Amino acid sequence: MYTNREVLIQELLNHFDHFPEVTNVALRGSIVSGKTDRFSDIDLLIEGTFSNIETFVALLLQHTDDRFEIEFFDWATSLLPHEYVVTFYFKNTSIFWNIDVQLVSDSLYKPSSKFINNPTYHLIKLWILNLKYLQRQQYDKLTVDKLVRKCGLTDDNVPYPHTMRKILENIQNQSDTNVRFFLLACEKELEIYEKQFIQ
Repeated sequence: MYTNREVLIQELLNHFDHFPEVTNVALRGSIVSGKTDRFSDIDLLIEGTFSNIETFVALLLQHTDDRFEIEFFDWATSLLPHEYVVTFYFKNTSIFWNIDVQLVSDSLYKPSSKFINNPTYHLIKLWILNLKYLQRQQYDKLTVDKLVRKCGLTDDNVPYPHTMRKILENIQNQSDTNVRFFLLACEKELEIYEKQFIQ
């Protein structure tokens, strides 16, 4: 269990740097700029000599799961095939501390590569992202309406806490037992937001 993000970051950098195919690992994003809060995720750049992205990612997933226990992962499919960004969520760690890893290699960009996400895991990722924006009051970045449609729900024009709870309940109903405890952590974070919203 990680309660200190800086410790987790250092262990991640050391972990990825030990892969033979990796030539460089760098921290990116808001943490580098120093503009962070408890909702800030971890952005990493991994450069390497891997020629087959599927093979390298399978190896990456296996060893990272052995070391950190991956809850689930999700591809940023909208960036493919020009950018390969995979998001990890770890067990027993803040739901907001997802790790976004951008993979870069001279021989990496092959349009024939195909990556398929678990639809429920993708919804969880989007739900967490929207909860983060709500907590930060970054209303211009919200995609709650799209998330409602992706879940097959109707927009009742109600306050955000009610909508986010309805979406989360929908996700819980269709998710597998592997992420049950992770979704309980999501529910606890939603309760924090609900209390702040009422105040």
